Amino acid sequence: MRSKFFLSSFIILFAFAFPSQGQVPETQSKDHIHKLFTRNLSKTKVEEYKLKKGQVLELDSEAFKKLFASKTNKKFLEVPFYSETFVLEIKERKVFGEGFELIAQDGPKLTTIPFDIGRHFSGIIVDDPNSRVSMSIFKDRVSLNIFYNKGNLNLEKLKNKENEYILYFDHDLNIERIPFQCGVDESIPVETFHNIPDDVHNHKTHKKAAVAVSVFLECDYHMFQQNGSSTSNTSAFAAGLFNVVAGLFSDASITLTISQIVVHTSPDPYDVASKNNSGSVLDLFRCNKPTYNGRLAHLLSTAPAGLGGIAHRPGHNSTSCSSGDYNGRLFGFSNIHNSYNTNLNIYSWSVGVLAHELGHNLSSPHTHSCEWSPWNGGNTQIDDCGNVRYPTNAGPCYDTNDPILPGSNNGHIMSYCHTIYGQGINLALGFHSQVKLQMQDFVNDCISSSYVFPPCPNVELSEFSISNVTTNSVSVTIAQVTGASFYFWRYKKSSDTNWNYPGGAQASNIIALTSLDAGTNYDFQALRWCSGWTDWCSTFIFTTGSNGNLNPDCTHNDNVLISTTNASYTSKIITNGNWIKTQNLAAGTTTISADTEWRATECVEIAPDFKVNLGSELNISTGGCNSN
Repeated sequence: MRSKFFLSSFIILFAFAFPSQGQVPETQSKDHIHKLFTRNLSKTKVEEYKLKKGQVLELDSEAFKKLFASKTNKKFLEVPFYSETFVLEIKERKVFGEGFELIAQDGPKLTTIPFDIGRHFSGIIVDDPNSRVSMSIFKDRVSLNIFYNKGNLNLEKLKNKENEYILYFDHDLNIERIPFQCGVDESIPVETFHNIPDDVHNHKTHKKAAVAVSVFLECDYHMFQQNGSSTSNTSAFAAGLFNVVAGLFSDASITLTISQIVVHTSPDPYDVASKNNSGSVLDLFRCNKPTYNGRLAHLLSTAPAGLGGIAHRPGHNSTSCSSGDYNGRLFGFSNIHNSYNTNLNIYSWSVGVLAHELGHNLSSPHTHSCEWSPWNGGNTQIDDCGNVRYPTNAGPCYDTNDPILPGSNNGHIMSYCHTIYGQGINLALGFHSQVKLQMQDFVNDCISSSYVFPPCPNVELSEFSISNVTTNSVSVTIAQVTGASFYFWRYKKSSDTNWNYPGGAQASNIIALTSLDAGTNYDFQALRWCSGWTDWCSTFIFTTGSNGNLNPDCTHNDNVLISTTNASYTSKIITNGNWIKTQNLAAGTTTISADTEWRATECVEIAPDFKVNLGSELNISTGGCNSN
């Protein structure tokens, strides 16, 4: 085993202006400048990393140790880049919340792991007050990257090289444009009641969000494997990435902290690599996390699935809040990259995806959405990048003859400008000013430090039942639980992709569906409200009645014996989720006979002398037809 000290790292810096050499203030001695990197003249071929060009650097281990041990809050750092040198001024800041824990999850087993939380910094490029810098250092690694108006610079450790790094622009990668589409989940009925008056949001100036927003991070098994099957390495990667994202939110006067990191050290329940859409991953994540340690919960995966990201976005002017709390869980998923067939991490991609999805969690729509009011004086958009890219999904504010496009590398984080040739997202620009205001309002109005998870359990499959089945209608009953005061539901044909939302939340737990197709399988899901909504977790399948009776060849004449002890009860027989027979029963032993009037799409076969208790439901699974 090698005992030699070496580092694996990534780096992220932000800057608006062109890189300048910068001058250290006269009050600072040059002895205080930490020179971590020198230009490396090795013959490392950048083409091996699918790069057109890049600056190879050597990390000075002793200089790094000195930086890590330094107790001063403010530090100066030099980073060479070709003929120039960045001089950075950074200050330490808090990234982890009080009581932070690192958890290794092996199946159902959870183990708390000791973790070096490192030190985290933000700052500027000296002589450039509009720039931003983010850096994280651990005892065995440093994370550091550069974003500014020429593009996004990334500094990464070269694999299989002890102290060699490369600094490069992501636009110098010899790969196709990385695909990204965000699937915003707005299916939770937050706007049904408890509305916030519009004037609450009519703020004209920036304001510091009063509450720090805690974020629970979960890293999938693929991410664990790509970080050397090390829980600590995986967590350090996630923490360094989060530090950069938190810097973008800090610029919007919003504080984000990590409350807990869970790392899967064995195959996880999400299996992202096998999925073809981000929504299915988000559904699994929500249903596997009825509670979590934090206010936002985010799943990170490096599986090569190209799914982009998705997040639950609560509404803005109609957000469900009560006493300063949005009454609902807030989930997100980001398919980030440790590599993109390049042996490089491309951190700028991951920063953009994670920041974008967390922005949705804090209520921001896309910048191409026709929802920017009242600041634009009406329902207008900030830009049209997403509308140009996906015109069939564009809103009424989009004018095809006069699209609003910000120009090369001038898009903001919540935009789709990276999908349009000649445009692009400049991460140094961060969030648009209107997006900042929207998120600030949501945090101040709807996020508190004392959130309590809704007490309602998710609706389980066994808690659904149906009645009054006809060829085009059905009634679905959701089992009642203590504290549930409202219900919300959705349904679709089992063969369809898109869900139907037939109405607003209602107090009744019985939902009548009409205008259905005869003899058709439908999927049905429901939510409960107990001071907050549960999640879409169980899919109940029912079948509408077919036109006409059963084929006589598929009739069975056995009877079902029902032993009764009390009079005036009704029993039901159900097959494949389809109600087929009810009968009012008197005391004693009664029979329900099998006959061709049972509305079922398959043959019903009942064993002789089968007994059903009074008032119960007999569920029969049909597997074919044996005519007798």
